[in-house]
Amino acid sequence: MPSKNKIAMPLTMSQFDNLSPKVVIDRLLQRRLFALASKMCQFMQIQGGHSRVLAHWACYKVAQEGEDAEIAATIKKRLGDKTHDISYCDIAAKAAECGKRELAIHLLESETSVSRQVPLLINLGQEASALSKALNSGNRDLAYSVILHLRKNNPSYDFHMLIRKSRLGKVLYESYCAAHDPESLQDWYQQEDDYASLALLQVESAMSSTSIDTRLTKLVDVQTKFKNANAEPLEALAKDHHMLLKSQVQLQEKLGKDFVGLTLHQTLSDLIQGDEIKQADKLKQDFKLTDRRYTWIKLTTWARTHKWLELKKYAKQKKIAVPVTQVVKLANQHGGPEAAKAFLTEEGLLNHEDRYNLFCEFGMFSEAAKAGFDWKNVEALSSLEVMCAGRDDILKTIQGYKTQLIGSNSSSWRR
Repeated sequence: MPSKNKIAMPLTMSQFDNLSPKVVIDRLLQRRLFALASKMCQFMQIQGGHSRVLAHWACYKVAQEGEDAEIAATIKKRLGDKTHDISYCDIAAKAAECGKRELAIHLLESETSVSRQVPLLINLGQEASALSKALNSGNRDLAYSVILHLRKNNPSYDFHMLIRKSRLGKVLYESYCAAHDPESLQDWYQQEDDYASLALLQVESAMSSTSIDTRLTKLVDVQTKFKNANAEPLEALAKDHHMLLKSQVQLQEKLGKDFVGLTLHQTLSDLIQGDEIKQADKLKQDFKLTDRRYTWIKLTTWARTHKWLELKKYAKQKKIAVPVTQVVKLANQHGGPEAAKAFLTEEGLLNHEDRYNLFCEFGMFSEAAKAGFDWKNVEALSSLEVMCAGRDDILKTIQGYKTQLIGSNSSSWRR
């Protein structure tokens, strides 16, 4: 007599053992007996079995007729938050395979793995969403892959529209182009009307050019772009750079020496060192250098090349832009104590106070003592005694000077 109960898949125990639980569950899934397969997994405590059954059920469910939103809600309710090992991407991919694009998009909202979610969003035409999720994921490689995919598969205008919506997307795209595709970076800046960035790109291009004429032409273009960007200080710098390069070319042709590539300071220094003072003066006027800056370049060049006579001629002038004390310090820096002493002992160049202070600074304490005596300053000599503690020979000299000054002062009081 036949049983009244409906048997899903009758098996003997021997058949079950031969097939193994996994194969039995697979056959139940093929027959869409999901509830029985789930009960079996739970009863036999098969690790991951229940989640596997649910995943198969969900893939079956998306292929059925019904409202997309209702099917998505049913699947999310059944899966809940206890089945973290189930990939919504696999279920969404099945929905897309069945032509249910909107259902696939609904399901992808529950996917926790951005690296799996993003490629499917792109395949579903959700490029803006894919880009946003990739950028917010913190995975830079994923973000770059999405950006490059979008650039490859979209018209330039549409791609730029997508990128400019995200500040981080713009930064990453510009960073990539700067390193790997300068032409695309230039195209991007042009579409964005970013004249300042275009100008900076042109500066790099100009500096890398081996042709002077090309470099000069590009520097003119740089000025125009900075002007369009309302960047007046940068426009002025570009103008000065163009003028300097042009002047250096003329100097090379006239003097037969290499000047191109030097800074203005280096160019002036080389001219002064070569006694081309007229040419240096012209550059000073062209670039509107202050007297103090230009004089300092002269003095440092003369000191560095040991042109002490030129330094002395300058120090003896009545009106000077740089004080004589600075000249003496330059002499000491580049020529040592002997060079400095030649200025310190020159009559009329320095007063007693400056001579005393400089001698102290250079460690010439015997000379400082004499300068303090000439200055007739007992307090200065007392300060020098502190500096020379332990130097008995110098201390004796200082004491002698102090005795003379104190005795001289006493005699003047008696009179």
